[in-house]
Amino acid sequence: LEAVALPPGVATAEFESARPGDDVITLSAAPAGAYVIDVNAFGAGANYTIQLVSGDAALELSPGQPTRLSAARGQYRYFKHTIPAGAVPSSVRLSLTALTGTPILWACTDFQAVPDRALSCRWVSADQGPVLEVPMSSMPGRCASGCTVHAAVSAPAAPASFTLAARRDDAPLALVDGSPQVGLVGSGYHTNAYTLHTRDAGGRVEVSASPIRGQIEVRVRDPTSGREWTLGASGGYHMALPPSEVCAGCTLAIEVSALRPPGSSAYEESLYRLTVSTEEGIITLDDGSPHVDHAEAGAYEYFRVRVEDPATDLSIVLTPLSGNPDLFVSRTLVRPNATHHDLSSSTRDRDVVDVNHASEAMRACTAEPGGCVFYASVLARNASNFVIAALVSVANSGLHVDAPESMAGNLVFSNALFGVPLPYVGTSLPLRAADPPRACANLTASMRGAVALVDRGGCFF
Repeated sequence: LEAVALPPGVATAEFESARPGDDVITLSAAPAGAYVIDVNAFGAGANYTIQLVSGDAALELSPGQPTRLSAARGQYRYFKHTIPAGAVPSSVRLSLTALTGTPILWACTDFQAVPDRALSCRWVSADQGPVLEVPMSSMPGRCASGCTVHAAVSAPAAPASFTLAARRDDAPLALVDGSPQVGLVGSGYHTNAYTLHTRDAGGRVEVSASPIRGQIEVRVRDPTSGREWTLGASGGYHMALPPSEVCAGCTLAIEVSALRPPGSSAYEESLYRLTVSTEEGIITLDDGSPHVDHAEAGAYEYFRVRVEDPATDLSIVLTPLSGNPDLFVSRTLVRPNATHHDLSSSTRDRDVVDVNHASEAMRACTAEPGGCVFYASVLARNASNFVIAALVSVANSGLHVDAPESMAGNLVFSNALFGVPLPYVGTSLPLRAADPPRACANLTASMRGAVALVDRGGCFF
């Protein structure tokens, strides 16, 4: 790898990735030689990290800097977080934010090519949740002369994309513009600190938090003026900070705090997702997680969804809470609108755009060398509050018939728009027909320990 300046006026490349947000270039069987890597900010100031990884090498996790990657079905991605001597924290927290699929995070005291639940990999997100805390007291030699926390992320059932971040004690974590970040607060750590660098040209900043479990309070502080904003359960978990009140080219300080239930001195453990975006940012919708937002009359809000597997069914669902928002989707336009889009839904009720795994749009998108991204916009016909969610379902992975032999094999299926997510790990259960078949009344027999087969009709369960 050499740092070689391109000649003036030359802007060609063998491999290119130029999209809003993070870019990934993958070279399969890359020939030996020197590669020139050029990063272009396209006329606007940019803050970024760049990393190179080959084969199954472990990618270094910089403290407080999230890293996004994807994993193919059955693949492991390897990471390490190095702690130098003399700077040993009490613990390291690893946060896995799933964007698509159901990735599993393993944290280990030593490297394992294929991790297991043995002593060295006793922290597993499938058992303990997406935030794993590795105490330094568990490390060999307790890090007296420095040590390394090893991690792996696997995609056991279907391809997955994710971000992974390492945080030492209560040090702040940098937020990626428009990208969700999972977090956990409670009795161990009452507050999580974050930072976001605003655009040099200034502009609006939107803060959105989605509690998954428990309640939280979010505080945002402008370091130049000292102004503070607070979000909480009483006032909602979404706020747009006006451009006139947000510093330009500065670093906002953001804190998410646990709360004490009434009459209790103990903090409630709370799991949440936090997304902060600038006017230039495009919000990433992670699979199955609703995002609450607001748009003034005539304004657009922009989103994106990643797809990792060609056999994917995608549904983007827009639910109005007030007003009349409409939904527009494109795979080529990063900011689709009412006149330029590929797909749309404009009703006065819930809007849904479906992209089937067999459609031309999905086949063309997943054939893109830089990966498949669908872009969506919400146009508020009048001032609107809404919830938008993306459901990404790999249609031929996860539902397998063992018997009878005449039906054995993977079945194409789609996730429901309701209920809990499908399990992280494989489960083998018998299939029983519901009685009555449409389950419009109480079932006559127990379904405990089985998967219920229901002929969906026009009634609710």
